[in-house]
Amino acid sequence: MNYISSDKALLPELAGKRIFDTPIFGFGDPNDPYFTELDETELKMIHPKEWLSSVKTIISVFFPYSAELKRSNKIKKDRLSYEWLHIRIDGQALINRFLNEMKEEIEKEGYGAMIPFQDPRYRSSRFSDPLNDFTKFSSNWSERHVAYACGLGTFSLTRAMITEKGAAGRFGSILTTMESEFTERSKGTHDNCTMCGACIKKCPVSAISLSGKDNSKCAEHLGKILKAHDPYYGCSECQIGVPCESRIPKKGRP
Repeated sequence: MNYISSDKALLPELAGKRIFDTPIFGFGDPNDPYFTELDETELKMIHPKEWLSSVKTIISVFFPYSAELKRSNKIKKDRLSYEWLHIRIDGQALINRFLNEMKEEIEKEGYGAMIPFQDPRYRSSRFSDPLNDFTKFSSNWSERHVAYACGLGTFSLTRAMITEKGAAGRFGSILTTMESEFTERSKGTHDNCTMCGACIKKCPVSAISLSGKDNSKCAEHLGKILKAHDPYYGCSECQIGVPCESRIPKKGRP
């Protein structure tokens, strides 16, 4: 299940390659004031209790990219590896299946559960109209911000999350009425980032600076890749070959 299938492989030799390594979990408090703060920003993320009024716990899951996929994108210097192109579509399909199976197990125990990303109320401009305007991205449920609230990591210069298994990976989340101990989150939103600037050098379109990331440049680059490989796309050059690729970098030692 956690492999590129032979019927979807962009090249025959990609079939059977592992997509993700073992996931890690964080458990967040839906009453965390951070969620109210997000609703007051430009993000306008829907509060957890609006998704599920009786929610007691938010479960965030980080799926690290496999070492094989990460290695493939280091080898290809002139373009994305074909292995990497599978992550956004086939990798997300795998995450959806994983979350659905988690939801079923939670419900078997008598608790309520729902997945915002799969809910009809979920809205994301990138997914609704990716080819026509890739530069305008908004979402009413941000997996990255949820991951921060659930103690899985903190933001980087690229706005990716740096977890204990690094930044190269994808997130998913479930809301549930099941109670759980909460994972303590960092006080600072960028505590895991050393600001070493390695990601600045890696970006192929100079979208990253010490001030953060220019989303429009990044999105335009992704849009070109999507048009060339529709429905496949991706980049994440800023997450590969950098100190935070697979770990939290040590301060003073980028």
